[in-house]
Amino acid sequence: MVRLSIITINFNNALGLRETIESIVNQTFTGFEYIVIDGGSTDGSVEVIREYADKITYWVSEPDRGIYNAMNKGVVKAEGEYLQFLNSGDCLVNGQILEKVFSNNYIEDILYGDANNVFEDGTFEVRVAGNEEEITLAYLIKFGLSHQASFFRRDLFSSGLYDEKLKIVSDWKFFIEKIVFENCSIKKLGFATIDFEMSGISNQVSQFNSQNDEREKALNQLLPERIARDYQDFLLISGSPLLKHMTFLNGRNRLHNLSASIVGFAISIYKLFKPKNKK
Repeated sequence: MVRLSIITINFNNALGLRETIESIVNQTFTGFEYIVIDGGSTDGSVEVIREYADKITYWVSEPDRGIYNAMNKGVVKAEGEYLQFLNSGDCLVNGQILEKVFSNNYIEDILYGDANNVFEDGTFEVRVAGNEEEITLAYLIKFGLSHQASFFRRDLFSSGLYDEKLKIVSDWKFFIEKIVFENCSIKKLGFATIDFEMSGISNQVSQFNSQNDEREKALNQLLPERIARDYQDFLLISGSPLLKHMTFLNGRNRLHNLSASIVGFAISIYKLFKPKNKK
């Protein structure tokens, strides 16, 4: 079995696509296949793909129904033990990074690394991910994990692909489903694996309200009603910046005593999602 499938989705970003492809094909690690899903670009992206066709295992250029539909197309074609999603414009940090990751015989379901968030002016900041014991529902809601800096066992997608009804946060929802609800195993790599382009759709100011609306929708789908209420209280008390955008359960606000809210939330989560021995 191929150790890794790297999936790149692209639409009219020929320059970013070239940068991503070059960061991949110049890796010292060779135990991977490379899949490119283009959404029917008209800006020269297809010519870039053809230029590197001998390095690409599979590619297609055709209209799609959004980024998660494109990602799902890649998942269906992938044969690797692990999958990594690098959108056009996102790059591996150096030519040795995949060798550094896969020189280890990891067995965990999700391997996650840090990310270098790269801004338009060329500056960057390191997004450091928490340790395994910190990755809880609260952590994923407040901070999240870098999707591009993570490696997912292909088997995780056997029970379902990315939710195509969501346009921005389906990867975030996937993390919660797998880590919190299915208690899959995770491993922190402890180093940055990617340079993440901060001009992507999920980081645009114009998308901020839509992103939080989608997060609210996803959480209302995932969480039982009484736990969703407790978590809303937690956001209210903690002064979360998401508060003004996230009003669970049709906007009902219920502000309880601080200790009762936090304890009640913790107990509810523990009872419903207490750890299971998966492996």
